[in-house]
Amino acid sequence: MENTTVERVSSDLWHAVRDFLGFELFTHNQGNTKIAITVGSVLLLVVALVIVKYALKVIYLFATRKLNDEETLRFKGVYNFVSYFVYLFVFISILSLSGIDITIILTAAAVFFVGLGLAMRELFQDIIGGLYIMTDKTIMAGDVIEIQGEACKVIEITLRTTRVITREDRVIIIPNHKFITDVFFNYTQVTRAVRAGIKIRIPLNEDLDLAEKILMDSALKNTHVLKNPQPFVMLENFGEYAYELSLNVFITNSFREPRILSSIRYDIVQKMKENNLHIAIPHFKIDESGSHQKNESKK
Repeated sequence: MENTTVERVSSDLWHAVRDFLGFELFTHNQGNTKIAITVGSVLLLVVALVIVKYALKVIYLFATRKLNDEETLRFKGVYNFVSYFVYLFVFISILSLSGIDITIILTAAAVFFVGLGLAMRELFQDIIGGLYIMTDKTIMAGDVIEIQGEACKVIEITLRTTRVITREDRVIIIPNHKFITDVFFNYTQVTRAVRAGIKIRIPLNEDLDLAEKILMDSALKNTHVLKNPQPFVMLENFGEYAYELSLNVFITNSFREPRILSSIRYDIVQKMKENNLHIAIPHFKIDESGSHQKNESKK
C-alpha cells in the first residue's frame, strides 16, 4: 500500500514538472505550422548560455595565462569575435532541439533586418567594419595607429566600435566604419622599429665632430633606443650661420615617441653645456628703416 502511494506521488510530481516545463509562454500559427516557446525551452536556453559563458571564460584564461599584456589585448579582439558566433550557434541549436522550426524565424528575421538596416544603416556599417577588422586583421589590439592626424594606441576592438588611447592619455571611441572609409596609418604592421628624428642647429665656428659625438652618446644612452639598427647623425644642410644636423634613432614603442625624444633632448642639452658647446638660436635685428634681418646667435 505504501509503495503504491509513493509511486502515485512520484508519478503526479513528474506529471506536474512535465506540465510546467511544457507550459507554452508564446504560440504562433503560421499556416499548418505552430511555433511554441515553452518554459522548458527557455530554461534550457538559459542553462546552455550560462554553461557556454563560463566555458569561454575558462578557455580565455587558459589561452592567455602565458601571454604578455600586448598579446592578451590582441587575443581579446579575436576572442570577442568568436564569442558572438558561439552564442549565436548555441541559441539557434537550442531552438532547433526544442522543436521550433527555425526556418520561419530566420525568414522573419531576414525581413526584419532588411527594414531595420535601412533605418540603422550606420550601425550596420560599424558592425560590418568590425567583422572586417577582426577577420582581415587590418588593426589589432596593441597596434599604434594614426587616424585623422591623431596618433593613438588600440586598446580594445568590439563588434561596433574600437577604443583607442592617445598620447595625452585620452580615450577615444571610434566607429568601426571609419577604418573602411577613412585613410589611416598602422605603425605596428609596417615594422616593429620606427625611425624618429631630432633636428638641431650648431654655429659654424663650433666643433662639428664633438657635436656629432654628443648626439650619438645621448641616443645610445637611452634605453628605449635600439642598438640595431644603430642611430646615426646626418648633416642635412649648411645654414647661413649654422650647421643643420639631425639625429635619427630607431624605437619600438612609437606610441611614446614624444617622451623618448624629450629625454634624449634633455641629455643633449646637458652634455653640450658640459662641453661648452652651443646651440644656434635664430633671432632678428631691426634696423632704423624698420626692416628686419635674420641672424643666428649662440646659446
